[in-house]
Amino acid sequence: MYIQCNNTELVIVNLDTINVNFDSTLLRGLKEKKCLLISSDIKRRSYFKENLSDVKIWIDLFNGDFDIRRDLVSLLNDNHTNPYECVFITGEKRDVEFVHQKHISVVLLNNEDKDGDDRHFMPDFSVDNENELAQLFSQDLKGYFNEIVFKDESGTGIFKLFKIKHSIFDDFEADLIFGGRFFVDTDPRRYIHPLTQAIRVFKFGNKKLNNSFSLLLSKNLNIVENNVENIDLITAVPPKPSKENLFKPLFQESHLVDYASKLDLDILRTNMEYKPQKSVGSFANRAINVLGKFSSRENIHGHVVLIDDIVTSGSTTLECAKVLYENGADKVTIICFAAQQSHSQGKELEELKCDCGHKYRLRFNYDKGSAFWGCSNYPTCKNTMTYNIGKVTYNELIQLDDFRNDNIFNIF
Repeated sequence: MYIQCNNTELVIVNLDTINVNFDSTLLRGLKEKKCLLISSDIKRRSYFKENLSDVKIWIDLFNGDFDIRRDLVSLLNDNHTNPYECVFITGEKRDVEFVHQKHISVVLLNNEDKDGDDRHFMPDFSVDNENELAQLFSQDLKGYFNEIVFKDESGTGIFKLFKIKHSIFDDFEADLIFGGRFFVDTDPRRYIHPLTQAIRVFKFGNKKLNNSFSLLLSKNLNIVENNVENIDLITAVPPKPSKENLFKPLFQESHLVDYASKLDLDILRTNMEYKPQKSVGSFANRAINVLGKFSSRENIHGHVVLIDDIVTSGSTTLECAKVLYENGADKVTIICFAAQQSHSQGKELEELKCDCGHKYRLRFNYDKGSAFWGCSNYPTCKNTMTYNIGKVTYNELIQLDDFRNDNIFNIF
């Protein structure tokens, strides 16, 4: 889902980073849009210029190579476009971090290079083929699956599969499947991101969203069964001895009845308390912090699905996966609600204010799981706002003037 885009007034496409196989689908999708294309290929430039009515070509306007760090803000400036009115389409993973820094939404097209994908800098849409791109332009593709559940949208959702490696044991890796992003406290996107706020509710032990999370988890397990292989055992990263297992109540909901016979949430145990992962520093230190902290109560076999809420470094889940393999698992697949994202370094924005003077917070309809805005002074103040109205208002706090000093020249 586009978190920071309200309406698309300008599409910037970095063709030089995108496989030519996407061109025909890009052309169809850009027909009715104002767009600016970056391409050093004469044939590709001609193809788009001949078939699009409202298109500009970088090299026709500015005699030089495009440098995203130098020229992106100038493009917005000279097209009189604010960040929340723009989408940037690229095939270069390194573009994602910088574009998000400017509060601009990003689509990453990548159907070849799967090695080295960085789950910590995920784009708003990660598109692997022409069919997914066509679905994006037709608005059938809504974003990452777990994110659209809490936005209460119908449509197609994306799941991503990554190989994650152990920070200490280089030869150990596991499959990770996830369908959403989680934003840290200092990231401006976290305030308007329903999945992030829903996970916070879940982690604080509020069970009112358990029905929604159980539905989400059942869909995630279906993805594994249909796209990886049949599941023999389902378990979860165990809590510390002093903590409650938050996953147990989810399997008491009707959505997960079909998986009850494969469930064993007690097979893994935490041997001892350990320091909070975020307090120990580097990913290597996190791996050391949980080394030897888990064990299995019995031998196992077959394909095991290991559940966690958020994967950051992956150290905790990989340590649990290692224990499962050491005790007989043939394959371990990790699924999580979201992959934690690195801070975008975007400008911090002021939170939305209610007429009563207090702040608006994302709240949830506990029957549907859908998000809306409610006053933090509830129940004294019962003012509410739809999710989309609040999102649009928040994004409009970022204006092009905030970035005027980032570039010292204009290109037109």
